[in-house]
Amino acid sequence: MGNFLTILGLRPMLKKEVLSFVREVTKMPITVRLEKDLVENFPIVGDLVKQGKNEGFLEGKQESLIKILEAKFGRIGESLQERIKGIKEAKKLDELLIIAIQVADLEEFEKKILED
Repeated sequence: MGNFLTILGLRPMLKKEVLSFVREVTKMPITVRLEKDLVENFPIVGDLVKQGKNEGFLEGKQESLIKILEAKFGRIGESLQERIKGIKEAKKLDELLIIAIQVADLEEFEKKILED
């Protein structure tokens, strides 16, 4: 069969086409579609996914608290924002959300946040 392709002049062209194809394929990114359950149940990856979800959940609560304070009292200082972003307990952030709604001024809120 090889001789037949050589006689027709196709073998060099075919070789060139195959090599060109192989070069293109090696440049292509490899994509893998993973099922959510498989990823979350894989020990290391699952832990990282859970940690990421928890961090996102806490960041959402922190941002909500900052927005409530700014809506109620206007722009708040960077130090208070950083203090809020440093809180890593959902229960504490929930308590502070309620306090933010109840206090009459920003100074009262700052006293409450410093109590703990």
